[in-house]
Amino acid sequence: MSTHRWYRLKKAWEIFPGVRTPICAQVLDDYYRAVARKRNPVRFAADSLIAGCFQLWLHYRVPQIARRYRLSRDWQKRSAPIAQDRYIDPNEIALLDLESPEDTRWVIRRFEFSALSRRFNPAAWAPDCVLADKIRFAERCAHMDLPHPATLARISKGSVVIHRIPEAGELAAKHRAGTGGSGFQLLKPPVKCLESESELSCWLSAALGKRGEWIVQDRLTNHPDLTPITLQALSTTRITTVLNESGEPEIVAALQRFAVAPDALVDNASKGGFISSIDLEKGSLSAARRGRSAGDVHT
Repeated sequence: MSTHRWYRLKKAWEIFPGVRTPICAQVLDDYYRAVARKRNPVRFAADSLIAGCFQLWLHYRVPQIARRYRLSRDWQKRSAPIAQDRYIDPNEIALLDLESPEDTRWVIRRFEFSALSRRFNPAAWAPDCVLADKIRFAERCAHMDLPHPATLARISKGSVVIHRIPEAGELAAKHRAGTGGSGFQLLKPPVKCLESESELSCWLSAALGKRGEWIVQDRLTNHPDLTPITLQALSTTRITTVLNESGEPEIVAALQRFAVAPDALVDNASKGGFISSIDLEKGSLSAARRGRSAGDVHT
């Protein structure tokens, strides 16, 4: 099963936050009350079972998160009741510095995003969504004349198609269905492999050909203005837009990601990277927070 298919499978079931009464962020109260009224007995029983399993899971999850971020036993004693009462992952309690049950009233939990995303952006969940396929996404960028890294080669079922022989240096190889920073490699072909398409094709086939489908592109580097706060991994600015009441795109949120370790290849939070929100008015960065990696949560 591909990484992308597993990612979708995990989000296929819309978890109800609670049993009879929804326990959610204030902004979702009306939504989950409507969901609760539509549940049949089978769905209610399934939600009850999931809620019970969640409570059992917390006995393992709270100590796990404490070890991950090197948090104290006092944090565990304080956070466990919040997680139990408010149906929230202790990981979110740690990352968001939640200190009381009332704090969770302003938090949309991670498992709720999939249900909301399918309603806000149903095209992103369609089987033909190009965002889930890095090869097709690069083709779409080229077709729409959007700035993107040049595609040097594609590898599919062991067959290599060379688009252009690169200059000396490192290449960025991305697995076609990679998510969360998985399936990314930096490659540095020997100089002799840059002398002809056949040489490069043989080398890429040996390096990647037996491990699925790949796209090989020019490696991008950070802008010089970001050099003081970035390492070797390309730093990402993620901008979220929606169509407003007039049907025009509107920026509603933005964040900056940074790699943590000097040898990190990606800046994803799932790989332990830093995340800093961007003030949309001033363009300034907030204090950064670290993703899923051992160490202090604060920066």
